[in-house]
Amino acid sequence: MPAYNEAGNLAVVVPHGIKALNNLSIHNEIIVVTDGRRDDTAQVSSDLRVRYPQIVALNFSRTFGRDA
Repeated sequence: MPAYNEAGNLAVVVPHGIKALNNLSIHNEIIVVTDGRRDDTAQVSSDLRVRYPQIVALNFSRTFGRDA
């Protein structure tokens, strides 16, 4: 899941995604990728990782572009 300046949305969207995936009764994970953000997206994704073990948070310090 790309997350560019999405701090305000991640805390709402990720729990809904986790719930939907868990209802499928399959092993799952959500990969949240942040790069070049200007808000607290990296911190929010890291906090979600602590709460939900199926979250993988990749936090890059700069924007690599969509094709990186």
